[in-house]
Amino acid sequence: MPHVMLHLAAGRSDAEKRRLADALADAVTAAIGSPAESISVAIEDVPMDEWPQFYGREIAARPALLFKPPGYTL
Repeated sequence: MPHVMLHLAAGRSDAEKRRLADALADAVTAAIGSPAESISVAIEDVPMDEWPQFYGREIAARPALLFKPPGYTL
């Protein structure tokens, strides 16, 4: 029962988020074989002015959880 939680810089439309959620669900199915009906995707907007704090708390402070780290630092 995969659940994908994505934090995204605020500003994307609901249509863009739906396309992204569909693409992520397809990628989960392709990568690990989970059936589409078992996958859920949540997207949480993070205001750009809060991204540095989010980066510190969720990215920089938790490197062991990153299977694909960003190509930038703050």
